[in-house]
Amino acid sequence: MRKTLLPAAILLLATVVCLLAALSVARPVIVSAAPLRQADPVAPVDPAPVDPADVQAYPADPRDDTPWTGAGTGVAVIEEQFNRARSLENAQLGTFVKGLTLPSQAVWNTMDDGARALWLINQERTARGLLPLDSVEKNVTEVAQADAQWLLDHNAWGHEADGRTPTQRLDAKPAIAACRQFLGVYENLYATMSDSATAKPIAVERAVYWWMYEDKAYKWGHRHALLWTPYDDNSGKKGQEGFIGLGHARGAYTFPTDPKKIRWPNADMIVLNLFDPCATWTYAAPPVVAPPPPPPKPPVPPKPPANTVAVTGKTRQPVWVTINSQPFEPNTFPGAWKLSDANGAKYGEYKWINDNCQLDANSGISSGMAVGGGKDGMNVACVDNYPNNVRSWMIYGPFSLTDAVAAEMRIKAWVYTQPYKDMLCMLASTDKKTFN
Repeated sequence: MRKTLLPAAILLLATVVCLLAALSVARPVIVSAAPLRQADPVAPVDPAPVDPADVQAYPADPRDDTPWTGAGTGVAVIEEQFNRARSLENAQLGTFVKGLTLPSQAVWNTMDDGARALWLINQERTARGLLPLDSVEKNVTEVAQADAQWLLDHNAWGHEADGRTPTQRLDAKPAIAACRQFLGVYENLYATMSDSATAKPIAVERAVYWWMYEDKAYKWGHRHALLWTPYDDNSGKKGQEGFIGLGHARGAYTFPTDPKKIRWPNADMIVLNLFDPCATWTYAAPPVVAPPPPPPKPPVPPKPPANTVAVTGKTRQPVWVTINSQPFEPNTFPGAWKLSDANGAKYGEYKWINDNCQLDANSGISSGMAVGGGKDGMNVACVDNYPNNVRSWMIYGPFSLTDAVAAEMRIKAWVYTQPYKDMLCMLASTDKKTFN
């Protein structure tokens, strides 16, 4: 017997005013030091730093922060938060940074802090057309870990808290000192403190997110460090260059400039160091991977259910069937869709309409506009802001899914709304009254 999905009605609900509540713990504090860009202390060793006024060394910055709002610690929450930030960045900049898909939770759990950080950073780089960084490097990691532990143990903070610059700490490793090229960015810091009984399980993921999407106060300097482009691709595998090292220390901590000198029982101190190796750098040999075990023998197939049809000795497999497709082209819209303003005439009448807003090469000559129809919507142009308190609905159905094993609805949408207030929704109902 196949699984059955209940009949449903599908609707699009645009620009609905709503409230979002953020989950917080008792007295949380997150701090991130301004990223350090510096010339090396011995000028003859490295070429002069590139003037950012002459060369744009990083992609465009967002206009505003996108605070983390997710509750939970699994890959689904991490993925949702990064993709939400990318979507809002796209709306701010008019870009199209695609969403990311994290590995499974089982795979993510096997990755250490450095591997997780590198994966997220490279996803941010490649999504914007930048070359990925090469790998997590042992020497750089040892430098970052020692600095993170020192800052935690000494209740200290800053890029030069131990009396040395990031490049001086890196060059204390002979292998790095002998083969380090000038880069211009070397270190990001992040710390989060809490008086909860347990430490944060995804502090590294939150650190990368903070540097990428919550860095406006620091003029996006931490973000620049992650998306920095002036790596010299002259060593290792072509098309990827640069190493990271991530240090992560955890324990009790007092922030040095806190006038109350609060002693936080749980703090995560994270240091990220960046390093561009010279052309003669010796790369570690890849690990030897044992061949996978032979696949298990396939199980004996069960007897076909009564409601399947045997064709030439085989069971018929489910196929996708399109119930409805709405391209918004002339003579197709609204078709069987029911259009309405859920507020009635209280704030004016605004409905969906087919128009020529936001077209691309695959959009035909029309697209759907959420507020261009209705008595008052006829006065709204594509470039205008949408009115306040709009609840514009498109409803299709009812239709039956009783013979289905799966169902999906896809849309291609351009959304530019007030963050955390308005939204575009896809909802379903089994009773034509309650939509989820």
